Amino acid sequence: MKIFVINPGSTSTKIALFIDEKPVWAAGAHHTADDLSEFPNVNEQYAYRMSFVLRLIAEAEITLD
Repeated sequence: MKIFVINPGSTSTKIALFIDEKPVWAAGAHHTADDLSEFPNVNEQYAYRMSFVLRLIAEAEITLD
């Protein structure tokens, strides 16, 4: 079983992939105040954070099936 976890914090986004409950990959980063200042509220950050997550997945050559 594969489990893909996304943890969007107030100033960071962390992601991880587990296979059979064992962590096999993790990544994340802090977002600067400048990066987040253009969004009036957390809901407006959706596209920004989704792009961030998809970029990290692509860089790690992980396929989500």
